[in-house]
Amino acid sequence: MTIRGFSRFAFGALGAALLAGAAGCVSINSSSQGGRTLVDISNSSWLLLNVIPLASGCPEHPDAYHFRLFQNTARLENNMKLLDYAVRRAGAVDFGEIVSYTNDESVFFILFKHHVCHTSAELLFEQEAPAAPGSEDTSP
Repeated sequence: MTIRGFSRFAFGALGAALLAGAAGCVSINSSSQGGRTLVDISNSSWLLLNVIPLASGCPEHPDAYHFRLFQNTARLENNMKLLDYAVRRAGAVDFGEIVSYTNDESVFFILFKHHVCHTSAELLFEQEAPAAPGSEDTSP
């Protein structure tokens, strides 16, 4: 194999690895512990030269290994929509104690960037939901 052939192979392998890693970039995980139900949402994308979107998770199909090419869907607003979806899916009425942050990792210096948005929250069910203001029972 020549150097030119090897560089083509290496670039193709790197591209395939990036696309394989991009598949399923939106995930919703929930766990119950100590009477609390927590949900964790992760949404990621790959960028070329820090600005050109290569592949992102598909917020419309979380946990389904769908992805979008040449779009950047790793935004906190999409995570909030996914959190609303997780609340409905679990049968909860609301969420509390929300924490969101982003994480960026550069691969091959500045050539590729992996951008990830994380959101976690506690799901509140009917008996745990805070009462609406003015709805307290004031009868003797």
